[in-house]
This record gives sequence, structure tokens and C-alpha cells, in this order.
Amino acid sequence: MMTFSYFRRHVLLFSLVILSGLIISAVSSIFLFRYTREQTQIRIERQFEISAEQLQLSINNTLNTLTSVAGLFYSSNDVSQKQFKKFVSVNLQDKNSIISLAWVPQIKHEQRKMFEENMSGRGMHGKHIYDFNSHGLESIAIRTDVYYPVQFLYSRIDTLLFPGLNLGTQYKTRKKFEEAANAKKSLVTKSFRLQRGKPGLLTVRAFKPVYQDQTQSSDQLKGFVLAQIDVEDLMTSTFSEEDMLSIILFDVDADIDNQLLYLNKVAAEKYSHIVNINQLGKLEHPYWTHYYNVGDRKWLVSFIENIESNSLILWLPYLGLLVGLFFTAYLTLYMLIAWNKTREVIQLKKESEAKSRFLQAIGHDLRQPLNVIGLYLTRYEQDDNIELTPENIKLIKNIRESIKGLHNMFTSLLDITRLEAGMTQPQFERVPLSPLLTDLGDEFDLLAAEKNLEFKMRCQDITIKTDPVLLERVLRNLLNNAVKYTDQGRLFLGARKVSHQVKIYIMDTGRGFNNNEREKILEPYQRGERTGDIDGLGLGLAIVQQTLDILNLSMEINSETDKGTVIILSL
Repeated sequence: MMTFSYFRRHVLLFSLVILSGLIISAVSSIFLFRYTREQTQIRIERQFEISAEQLQLSINNTLNTLTSVAGLFYSSNDVSQKQFKKFVSVNLQDKNSIISLAWVPQIKHEQRKMFEENMSGRGMHGKHIYDFNSHGLESIAIRTDVYYPVQFLYSRIDTLLFPGLNLGTQYKTRKKFEEAANAKKSLVTKSFRLQRGKPGLLTVRAFKPVYQDQTQSSDQLKGFVLAQIDVEDLMTSTFSEEDMLSIILFDVDADIDNQLLYLNKVAAEKYSHIVNINQLGKLEHPYWTHYYNVGDRKWLVSFIENIESNSLILWLPYLGLLVGLFFTAYLTLYMLIAWNKTREVIQLKKESEAKSRFLQAIGHDLRQPLNVIGLYLTRYEQDDNIELTPENIKLIKNIRESIKGLHNMFTSLLDITRLEAGMTQPQFERVPLSPLLTDLGDEFDLLAAEKNLEFKMRCQDITIKTDPVLLERVLRNLLNNAVKYTDQGRLFLGARKVSHQVKIYIMDTGRGFNNNEREKILEPYQRGERTGDIDGLGLGLAIVQQTLDILNLSMEINSETDKGTVIILSL
């Protein structure tokens, strides 16, 4: 009887422990479910705030480019195509969302003949201001009081903009010109898709009016800086694909059938039926919205929570109900995980805020003073009241080289930050290699000539599958190094097909380096022993190596001290 009573007490005690464990587990599971849900909401809200700030920064930096280019025309009345292309290429190095940028002067009818003679004398496209007729053929522009022809153009792809093309015959474009001139500020068009270059690519155009003086106190219009912006690239360069959020961008000022501008990959899979802002109210999942002023237009971005991506949170607390007796260990482990996750979120927020401050400093606080210094130098050189001595000319040249060096350093810091953060994703496509190498060859032929170096370029007619923007960045870094560290001799850029591979060669007769330095110089902030008095951060080859890694390309380096370097890229 005592044995049975003893057994019954222990069974009862054991049952009470199990029941208590189950009750505590159930109560704790409910509490944990609510807690994790609240923490998830807080995390998403923080992520939304950071993402919204990053997008505003990207929009501002993109539109600020028009102001920088406008400064070139404020500082001089005689800008050449070469000066325009060089200035724009430097300003667009870290702004891939701008696919073309043009200078469109206002030409009155009495100035037309002089303008056309000037274009013809410089060997530019066409000899007349022209339009496209209804058959898509060029025709001489009909007489009108004012023309808006494209004079200078820098374009990454075919955007149907050509030197000499009169944009004033297009009613909507002319109206936008007039609105921008009256408002004396940058304006943005509604979205439209390209018909050539990258057919179907959604873009917008931004206009920046330029007057005879930078204060805009004069009503005498000089012309417009025009930029064509890739909306998708603007978004993807700001956001990486987030499992927690679906991102949708709208143009609030567009008609209801054309408000949709962008959906990220997650949103495209679930919300492809949403085409205007009115449909957001029908969503069952939580979402957040933020408005942006883009020129004269208003954009709205919506961040939608993906409940499916949080499915682990939904069933994990109920697991505690099943384990019962292991509730204490389960709770301790869960709280430890929650603490670690919270710490990771805080660290992620700090890193993201630091990255935002860094990008803002690079994009505005540091670059803008350099641009102002460059403009003052240009005015100083062109001032007829100042007689420049050889010493002054040499000093100005040294200052310009220093400004260029700082621009390159800022760009390198920005590139290595994006690469290390995994924000750079390749966009593979089939492209002809020869035009890319030819453009680089023309640019670096001029740079080599400034140092009395011989530059040669050869390329077979080859088509490759790669990301042309990232490949150009790699080649530009390698060619910059070749010019920088070669004091005499020659440079070579070439490509040919070898068996089933395409090989790109960059050769120089520069300082070179020994085999012991090869691994070292591929690491960030590491430089060779023979860099001498040449400024730099030691990021060029590190950027090249990390970019080649994401492009799945290999690089072979052969170098000898005081004899030169041969670099071979295999595609």
C-alpha cells in the first residue's frame, strides 16, 4: 500500500510537473509569439527608415549631377565636346543610373547659321539642326523662333539622342523646357520606355536650366543640361534584395495607368497586379509608404512586409508547447538567440547609418568643394586681366592633378565599400567588346600622350557575355595604374579569342614589382614598394580582384621590376 501510495505521489508529482511545464510553455509561447512579432515590426520599421533615407540620398545625388555639369557652362562660354565628355565621365563614375547626359543650348533663329557652321567645323554629327519625320528619317528642322538642338552628348546606350537633333519640335519636351526655364529649377518628366539600346527599359528625363550667370538673376537662358535616368538602376543601386520587404515605386503625378515605376524581385512575384497607389489600400499585409520630391514630380515608395518570410517566427514558439519539460532550456536558448538577433539588428543599423553618412560625404560634402575649386581655376585661367606665368600654369596643373586624384580616391572608397557590403550585383548581357575597348583606348591615348607615352590598342571583332559596366570599371582601374606607374615607354590594350576563351591584355613598360608583392597588392589598402611619391590608397587592384570574382573572371599577372607588367584577363 505504501509502495502504491509512493508511486501514486510520484506519478502525481510528475504529472503536475508536466502539466505545469505545458501551462508555462503555453503561456510563454503566447508571450514569445507577441514579443517576436513586436520585435519583427520594430526591425522592419527601422529598416524602412534607413532604406527611405538611402533612396532620398540616391535621388539627390543623381539630380546634383546636373548642377555639377551646369557649373561647367557657367564657368566658360566656349566648352568643347572633349571637355564636356571628360568632365561628365568623371562625374558619372559612380552614377550608373544616368544612362545619357546632354547639353541642349537655346538657339534663336538668327543664331542658327552660326551654330550649324560651328557643329560642321568641329566634325560633329550632321551639318544642320534637324528633326525626325513621320517615317523616322532625318529632315532639316523647319524655321521657328527658337530651337533646342543637342550640342554635346555623353551616352552609355542608344537613347535616340543625337548631336543636332532639335528637341524643341517635340511638344511635351518643349513644354518641359519652358516650365523648367520659368521655374528656374530642375524638372523631371513622367516615365517612358526606350525603343532602342535596351528596348523596354523604363526611364525618366531631368532638365536643369542654365542662365548667363550662376545666380540666375538674369532671365537670359543659356540652355539645359538634360539627363536620362534608368529608374530600375536607381532603385537596385540603393537596395539589395531583401527577404523581409517587397518594394514598389510609384509616380504619383502620372495618370493612373502609368503610375507604376518599379517592383523589386520579391514584389514582382507577389504583387505584379498592383499598378497604381489606389490598390495599396486593398493589401492585407502591413506596409509603409514614403513620399519623395523628384524635381517637380512626387514619387511614392511602398515597403510591404512578407509574412511568409517570417514563417519560422509563427511556429517556433509553439514548439515550446510540445517539448514541455524542456521549457527552461528552450526559453534560455530562445532568449539567447533573440538577444543575438537584437544585437545584430543594432549593429546592422549602425553600419547602415555609417554607410549612409559615408556615401553622403563622398557624394556631396567632399566632392562639392573640389568641383568649386575646379570652377574657380577655370575662371582664373580665362580671366583676361590676369597674366599667367609659367610658374602659375604649372601650379594650376598640379592643383588639377590633385583634384583628379582626390576624385579617384573617393570613387575607390565608394567602390570597395559596395563590393565588401555585397551591394554590387552583376547584370550579364551579350555585348561587343571592340566598342568598349575603343572608347577606353581613345580616352587613355590622351592621358598617355600627356606623359609622352606611346599607346596602342588592338581588338578583334568579339562578342562576350558580361556586365559591361563592371568590366569597364576593371579595365579603367588597370589602365589608370599602367599610366600612373609608367614614366617612359609604351602601353598596350588588346583583346583576342584564344581557343574557347577571350583574353584581354594590358601591358606597360613601367616600374613593375617583384613576385613577393603579388598577393599583397591585391588586398585593400596595400601598395607596392615601388610606388614612390605617387599618391594612392592601395584600392585599385583590390577593387579589380573583387569585381573579377563576382564576374567569374580570372586574372594573370606577370611583372618584372623596372621592366613592366603584363595583365591577362580570361573571359
